[in-house]
Amino acid sequence: IGLTDHARAAGDRSLELATGTANPTAISWARVGVGMAELADDPARAARTLSAARRLARTVDNRWVGQMAILTIHTIIQKEHQHLKTKS
Repeated sequence: IGLTDHARAAGDRSLELATGTANPTAISWARVGVGMAELADDPARAARTLSAARRLARTVDNRWVGQMAILTIHTIIQKEHQHLKTKS
């Protein structure tokens, strides 16, 4: 909705604060937020960020955050697939 810069800034700040807590769940959630903020401008980077969130969430058996990351990655794949279909 045109607030990509604000979303990215909020995500970056959330990640900074979460990292300070050393709490894997907080860090994972912050990475999910950053990944979502990156979706519009850089889907590949978003997928990497979300994958990192999922990996970290798995270290503390946090399936909820891991599944949110996977669902968002799935959204990226679907959008890229639609983009490729419209180009051909």
